[in-house]
Amino acid sequence: MSVISKRLNRNCSIKEAVVYQMGKVGSTSIVASLNSAGVSAYQSHFMDTASFHSVIDKFDLPNSISKEAANHISVQLQRNLILRNKVKQYQTNDPSRKGNLGIITLVRDPLSWYFSNLAQNFFQVEKNLRNWLEAEGLLRGGQELDVSHIHHLFDEVFSRFDKLVPDMNRDYSELIQDAYKEASKTREGVLYRFIYGQIAELNRIQFWFDKHFLPVFNLDLLRYSFPDTDRYAIHNRDNIDFLLLKFEELDSLHDVIADFCGLSSFKMKFLNESRNKSIGKLVSSAKKTIEIPNSFREKYYSSEYCEVFYTPSASDEPQVMRIRRRRHPPLGMPGKPLNINDVSNYHQSKRKSLESFI
Repeated sequence: MSVISKRLNRNCSIKEAVVYQMGKVGSTSIVASLNSAGVSAYQSHFMDTASFHSVIDKFDLPNSISKEAANHISVQLQRNLILRNKVKQYQTNDPSRKGNLGIITLVRDPLSWYFSNLAQNFFQVEKNLRNWLEAEGLLRGGQELDVSHIHHLFDEVFSRFDKLVPDMNRDYSELIQDAYKEASKTREGVLYRFIYGQIAELNRIQFWFDKHFLPVFNLDLLRYSFPDTDRYAIHNRDNIDFLLLKFEELDSLHDVIADFCGLSSFKMKFLNESRNKSIGKLVSSAKKTIEIPNSFREKYYSSEYCEVFYTPSASDEPQVMRIRRRRHPPLGMPGKPLNINDVSNYHQSKRKSLESFI
C-alpha cells in the first residue's frame, strides 16, 4: 500500500486549480476564496464518462426532472466538459500548459453531507415528498411542511434501509433507483418513490471516489495509507498535484491550502451554506431531533469509506476524523459500470458525439 506525502517537491507551481468533490463540502467557498486570492479556480462534481452519459439519459425520460433542474444540469454539463478537457491537457503533458494543475478534493461525515445536500436541493424533491405525504393522509394541499413531516420521512427511510442496502461495501445506488422506477408502477411505489430515492442518495457518497475520482485520474486515494494523526494528504502525478482535505477541519487548514497553491496567505470566506436558506432551516431543525436507530448508524458507518475516514458517533455531530489504514484488501470498482455497448441504438449517435469531447 502506497503512502501519500505531506509535502510536495515541485519543480513548478500551481497554475490553476479544480475543486473536485461530491458537493456540500465547502467547494463554493474554496473556489471563491482562491479566485479572490488570484488563483484561477473552478469546481466540479463529476468529470467521469459514465456520469456524462447518465446525465444525458435524464433528458430522454419524460418528466424525470423539472425545468428548473434541467436548466441547472445543462449548464453544469457544459462546464464539466470544459474542465474534463482541461484535465486531459495536463495529463497528456500539453506543452502549452506551463505549471501544474491543482486538484483539491474533500471528504465529509456521510450523514452530515446527506442532510446538507437534502437541504440544498430540496426544490428538486419537494413535489414527490408532498405527493407521498398527501397519499399517507399526513398533508393537505397547500399546507406548509413542518418538522414532523421530515421526521415521518426518516422513520420510513431508516426502517427500509437495511432491506434495500444489505451490504454497505457494495454500491446499490443504481439498483435502488431501478427498483424505484419499477415500484412507481404500483401503489406501493407511488407512495414510497421518494423514500427509495433518499436511500439511494444516502448510499451515493460512500462510492464517490470509486465512481467519479478514480476513472478520471487513475488514482485510488482511498487505497493509500494515512497516519492516524493526519488531517490532510498530498500526492503528485505528472503535471497534477492532489490535495485531500477534511471538511470538518477546513477552518484550521488555511495555511495548507495557501502552501499547496503557492500563496503567502489564504483566508476562507464561507458562501452557499444551506442553514442560511429557508428550506435549509427546516431540514436543519428536523435533523437536531431525528432519532437515528443505533442499528442503522452501526451499519451505515461500516462502509469502507467510513472505515478510512470516519467512525460512528453516538451524537448527531461528526467525530474528529482519524484517517486509518484499511483493514481489508482493495476492492475493485463497486457496482456494475456503465457499458456503452449495453445501451440502445437510440443513444449511440449521442454517445459517439459526446466521446469526441470527453
